[in-house]
Amino acid sequence: MTLGFLSILLGEGLFFKSIGILIWTVVFLIVSIFLIIKIEEPSLRRKFGKEYDDYFRRTPRWISLNYSYHKQHNYKRNL
Repeated sequence: MTLGFLSILLGEGLFFKSIGILIWTVVFLIVSIFLIIKIEEPSLRRKFGKEYDDYFRRTPRWISLNYSYHKQHNYKRNL
């Protein structure tokens, strides 16, 4: 959802050649990253424990360009 909204904002900013929308896009990105990494992920870790840790290790945070590559090569992120 976050990436979709960012794509829309970026597209609007470029289409309308609006610096204001592009600035809003950057602000939204920074706030979203902070909220997801610093607030949402720890909350999910507390709620689901080991299940979330396993999911977190197997799943790319934003976009996986080649998920099968990560799966074959034990893609892992730090907790």
